[in-house]
Amino acid sequence: GKTEYVKGLSKSNINVVSVAGNHMGDAKSEGLLETLDLLEKNNITFVGAGTSLNEAYQCKKITKKGTTFGFLAFNNVPGSIGKPSKKKPGIAWLDQLAIDAIESCDSMVNELVVMVNWGTEYTHFPRKKETVWAKKMVSAGADLILGDQAHWVQIHEKIQEKHVSYGLGNYIFDQHWSQKTTEGIIQRFIYFEKKILAIETIPI
Repeated sequence: GKTEYVKGLSKSNINVVSVAGNHMGDAKSEGLLETLDLLEKNNITFVGAGTSLNEAYQCKKITKKGTTFGFLAFNNVPGSIGKPSKKKPGIAWLDQLAIDAIESCDSMVNELVVMVNWGTEYTHFPRKKETVWAKKMVSAGADLILGDQAHWVQIHEKIQEKHVSYGLGNYIFDQHWSQKTTEGIIQRFIYFEKKILAIETIPI
C-alpha cells in the first residue's frame, strides 16, 4: 500500500501489529523491509517478521499498570513468503519454533497474546487443524489467541480457561462483494490484577 497509509494506524492509536501474514511477500523482500522500517519510524511495534529467525520469532513486551504483556505472531497459510534466510527476510510460521517461542516468552511476561493468520476463508468455523494448534499454544503458555484470515467472523472458545478467537473478520478491507466480508469485530479485553476480568465484543 501507499506509505502514507501508516498515518491511519498512528491516528487510530494502534501500537502493536502482526506482520506474519501470507501476503507479506507480495512486494518481495524490499516491500517487507520497507514496511518494517515504516512501522518502526512511527513507533508501532511489529511482531512475526524480520531479517532473521530470531527477529521473526521474537517476543515483544509492553508493560502497562504493572502488567507485562508479551506479543507473538505466526502464519499458517501458504502465500508469497516463507521463513527468513541468510539472504532474505521472512515471517514466523506456526511450527515447532512457534511453540518454542511461546514457551520462552511465557516465562518473561504476565500475559501472552498470540496472533495467528490461519484457517480457511469464508467460513465461521475453524478446522480441526486450527483447534489442535490452539490447544498446543495454550499448553505452551499462550493466554490469549487472536486469529484472522477467514475474512468472516469465526467462533471463539475457552481452552484451559484461556480465550481463543479464531477469526475477528475484516476490519478495513476491500472485499465489498458480500455482507459477511464487510463485517468484523473488535474485542476489548479488560484486565484486573494481571488477569482478564471481562471481554467486550464490538461488531463493526
